[in-house]
Amino acid sequence: MKSFLSKHSFWVLQILGWGSFALFANLINDIGKNTTGQFIALFGLMFIGILITSVLRWVLKHYVSLENFKAKDLMIIAVSVMAATAIFPKTAYWLGYLVGAITKHLFTDHQNIFNKPPTDDISDIGKYVGYFIIIGGWTIFYFVIKILRRSNNERIKRLELKKKVKQAQLNTLKGHINPQFMFNSLNNIKGLMLEDVNESRSMLTKLSEMLRYSLTKNNVNAVTLEEEMEMVNNYVSLMQIQYNDRFKLTSKIDALAQNMEIPPMLVLSLVEHCAKNGVLLQRKGGEIFMNIVEEDGFLKITLEHLGKTAGSKESDLLKRMVEQRLKLLYGDDAKFLETSNSESTKYLVHFPVCRPQLNTSMQ
Repeated sequence: MKSFLSKHSFWVLQILGWGSFALFANLINDIGKNTTGQFIALFGLMFIGILITSVLRWVLKHYVSLENFKAKDLMIIAVSVMAATAIFPKTAYWLGYLVGAITKHLFTDHQNIFNKPPTDDISDIGKYVGYFIIIGGWTIFYFVIKILRRSNNERIKRLELKKKVKQAQLNTLKGHINPQFMFNSLNNIKGLMLEDVNESRSMLTKLSEMLRYSLTKNNVNAVTLEEEMEMVNNYVSLMQIQYNDRFKLTSKIDALAQNMEIPPMLVLSLVEHCAKNGVLLQRKGGEIFMNIVEEDGFLKITLEHLGKTAGSKESDLLKRMVEQRLKLLYGDDAKFLETSNSESTKYLVHFPVCRPQLNTSMQ
């Protein structure tokens, strides 16, 4: 029903507007003496109003440009309104005359249908002034509605464009599997084949799953935490082929958080960052401690490792990318904090548990 009214709003407003005007005119002029006469006069006047203003609308739509409004357009509007004003009383008179002639053959009491016959007194200036006010008011209302609808359509287009731009930015910022990691993993799996074929086959499967995950989740903004953690565990297993016990991950995840939705590659990027810029820079390696809980409608992801994160362009770039992704998806509701001292470094990612949506608020 709502879509029908929106699609046919012009005709709905025409019927309601001219129907109300015709009813009001009938009441103040006492046109009809009985019910039949009142209905004939009501629908006749409503039909005339809709017909003339529909023609006027066609003229304004095809010959008046709001995009490049000039004096010529104003002249067309003025002439069109005056022409409609001049035609309206004439049309009403001849329609009334025609209806009166028809009713003589349809009703035996045709003389009682109308109190008085229609007149066409050209000298009645007040009548034309009244119709000019009505048609002029209709024209103003038409342009106001048209301008408002145009403004609303432009606003929707701006929002859609803004969303597309942000989606493009988000796709650029999304984490992907590092090519160097892929190359090293393939070499490590190749070496593993000489020792354990079954294990190397399992690792190759995990690497292919990670690659598929990176490609298929590129166009979505949300995955379950369980899906993401499966890829994180695959990453850890592949890294341990080369580093063995030098790289460990201990995770503690709230059972309720397993099925919650998060941006894809987010946790994986953070774990990779902790590994390359923290744990693996230590002589004996180290361990990443991860804790994920849901508190007060927010998902809190905490990662901590011993030692200070090495300051590098890659490290700073990753942090900026994570911050921008969270900003695009959650606005000011998301936070990314890093605290570091001589002994350890901690990262805290904090965002709502609702499904990630592009933040398209106008700035």
